[in-house]
Amino acid sequence: YTCSINKYVLEDPDFPDENPCYAPFGASHEETEPRYGYPDPSKYHQWTDLVSPIDPPPAAVQLSEFQLGVSDTTETVTLNLTKLNAVATNDFGTQLAPGTGPSSAIDADPSTDWVDYERGSLVITFPYAVAANVATFTTGSGSYEDDPVEWAFEGSNDGVTWRPLGSQAYRYQTPLGRRVKLPWFPIKDQNSTAFFKKYKFTPLMLRGSESTSGYMVNWEPNPYGAAMQGLGNLEKG
Repeated sequence: YTCSINKYVLEDPDFPDENPCYAPFGASHEETEPRYGYPDPSKYHQWTDLVSPIDPPPAAVQLSEFQLGVSDTTETVTLNLTKLNAVATNDFGTQLAPGTGPSSAIDADPSTDWVDYERGSLVITFPYAVAANVATFTTGSGSYEDDPVEWAFEGSNDGVTWRPLGSQAYRYQTPLGRRVKLPWFPIKDQNSTAFFKKYKFTPLMLRGSESTSGYMVNWEPNPYGAAMQGLGNLEKG
């Protein structure tokens, strides 16, 4: 069962046979139902329905710096990508502002950002194979909704055949702070130190991605004093 409010088509997957737009609300004299919905208009004629996304979809993937390193039991040495003549590319990426291309991710300048509106992969290419067993990145200056929270690392010597080097397969608590460096993450080629000419970082999910199916429901005016709000798991159909 779906219904339309404003420009949204809503459905409640937990109650597919019920109208998600009208449900008794748990006020002081009513029984709370196990879901959120709109007050029945036959009871509350004066209320105005308003539904809006909790968060807009992330506009782009962004990060300030991407780094590779070599780590042992005592220390981690950050590779100097500039001295190693590394080149950063972002095939099919889209940048809307000057200075936000992939080279900004390896320029050792945390005041610049790589931003890609296609949310594609960042590829670091060396003129020869380079050993690395850890990688990390620094958050950008824009919205934290555009920060990666899931990602994958790959390595290749020809740009055609890629080997998996590790991934963050569940939602990582990427810091909300801007220009914050994350800890080092291990990258390995079959349990050995990676040794490749190309290293690829692919964002699999951004922080804002999980919010695109949630909606904030407001009922105004509230006869009990203030606007009621409910977090609904109403899916955009």
